[in-house]
Amino acid sequence: MTIVGCQTIFDVMKTDHLVSLLADVKSKCDRYLIRELKRCGINDLAPSHGGILNALYNHDKMSMKELSVAIDRDKSTITTLINKLIEIGYIKKSRDAADKRVFYISLTAKGKKLKPVFDEISRNISSKFIKDLNIDEQESLVRILEKIKTTW
Repeated sequence: MTIVGCQTIFDVMKTDHLVSLLADVKSKCDRYLIRELKRCGINDLAPSHGGILNALYNHDKMSMKELSVAIDRDKSTITTLINKLIEIGYIKKSRDAADKRVFYISLTAKGKKLKPVFDEISRNISSKFIKDLNIDEQESLVRILEKIKTTW
C-alpha cells in the first residue's frame, strides 16, 4: 500500500468511524463504572470525577493548576468537578499558607476509603477491555493509545 501526495491512511483504509469507535468504548467504560459504583453503594459519583480522585490517590495534595494539568481539563471544568466532590465529601480545599491565591485539593477520609473500590473497578474494566487480545495485541493497544494521547 503506497500513500501518494496528500492521500492519507483515511483514504486507503476504512477508518472513518475511528472517533465513533473510541466514543463507544468510552461510553461502555462509563456505563460499567457507574454500574459497579452503584453495586458498591456509591451513587453520588460520575465518571468525570474519576480523573481528580485518581490524581489525588497518587499525590497527597495538588493545586488546582496541577490538577488541571494532570487530568488535561481546563480550570473552569475542574472547578465545577471539585466543587461537587467537596459538596459530597470526597475532597477538601485548603488555602496555601504562603500564597493566599493558591488552593490545594486533598482527599478526605471518605475519599481515601474509595481507593480499593476504584482499584478493583479499574482492574475489572481493564480485564474486560483486553480479554480477547493476546499479549502482543495488548501491548500494541497500550502503546498506540499512549502515542495518540501524547501527540495531541
